[in-house]
Amino acid sequence: MQEIIYNLNKMKEKIDEAKDNIARQEGRLQEMIERLQTEFDCKTLEHAEKLLEKLKQEYAEKTESITTNFLITKEKFDKAQING
Repeated sequence: MQEIIYNLNKMKEKIDEAKDNIARQEGRLQEMIERLQTEFDCKTLEHAEKLLEKLKQEYAEKTESITTNFLITKEKFDKAQING
């Protein structure tokens, strides 16, 4: 009987820990949702996903532009060094 009570208490502890973990995760999720709303004016997850895709595209375009401009500048610099 003692063993059954012990096992039940252990199971209760694990259940309580799981409940606490769920509550923490829900709090974190709510914080993220609020941040999306305040910082990016996203009202839904779909809106946030669309914004993310747009930002990824802009990042890729800017990275490509920077790389291209760097290579052009390097080429001009190298020619200037040769023609010195």
